[in-house]
Amino acid sequence: MAHRARIALEHGYPIVQVDASDDSRPILERLGLHVVGGTTPYVTSPPSA
Repeated sequence: MAHRARIALEHGYPIVQVDASDDSRPILERLGLHVVGGTTPYVTSPPSA
């Protein structure tokens, strides 16, 4: 993650978006990232015949 964030900064992108599990949150926070939003996964089923 840190490597990819450095590459983004080198290319002029000051913001990095990460979609990760709750288990990854402490790791990402130790790297200096902050939660600013969230995603909601949706599971859909095909229509029944």
